[in-house]
Amino acid sequence: MKATIKFAALVLMCAGAAHGAGDEGNISLATANQIIESAIKQARAADSNPVAVVVVDRGGHLVAVQREDGAGNMRPVLSTRKAQSSLLLNISSATLARFSENNPQTFDILQQSLDGQIVAIPGGVIIRDKDGMPIGAAGISGGSLSEEVDFLSNAIRQVGLVPDAGPPAQ
Repeated sequence: MKATIKFAALVLMCAGAAHGAGDEGNISLATANQIIESAIKQARAADSNPVAVVVVDRGGHLVAVQREDGAGNMRPVLSTRKAQSSLLLNISSATLARFSENNPQTFDILQQSLDGQIVAIPGGVIIRDKDGMPIGAAGISGGSLSEEVDFLSNAIRQVGLVPDAGPPAQ
């Protein structure tokens, strides 16, 4: 019964996150590029492995992507899925990772319902405006999971927006 209620809540969140997507209220290309450049700059300063960083608009559509030399070919795909998963469920991919660990059966049902498109790995961060409204999401892949979230969150703050990376890992 608990799993059914949790699943129903997740389905409602999915429907709510997808509703109202359009041109207004989306992150701009210029801002997306600033976020990506800042996150990559931080990764280089931290001597991280090469990363791929993406930004999607609030409808989950790709706005900008960069893959550093040496980053694996699938890193942009994984980064995109992290960002889209966060936006679709209106929670960070780190929070989704904790949910999947604590509720494996419910997460399996969610995965099946969404054709396996959900990625429950830290590195997907919702980008909110100053009023708390989602205007997009960013995803990063290639570095350590804790560093990735820090790189994105710092980059989002640098452009005057609010990162929603979920509660800190414990």
